[in-house]
Amino acid sequence: MYANCYHLIGRLLGTPTEEQWPGVTALRDWHVYPKWEPQNLARVVPSLGPEGVDLLSVTTTTTTFLFQL
Repeated sequence: MYANCYHLIGRLLGTPTEEQWPGVTALRDWHVYPKWEPQNLARVVPSLGPEGVDLLSVTTTTTTFLFQL
C-alpha cells in the first residue's frame, strides 16, 4: 500500500532525497525509485488558478510527512 503512495507522490512531486526528507529511505516499504523530476502542478491540473495550485502544492508537500508516522 505505502509503496504505491510513494510511487504516486514521487511521480508528482519528484523523487525525495534524504536531504529533502530525512529518513525517507528508512520508511516502511521504501525501495529505490527512479529519479523523477517534480511536475508543474499548473500543468497537471490546468483548471486550477494560482491560489489552487499553491494550495495543492502545500497540501501534497505536507501529506508526504504523514507517511513518516
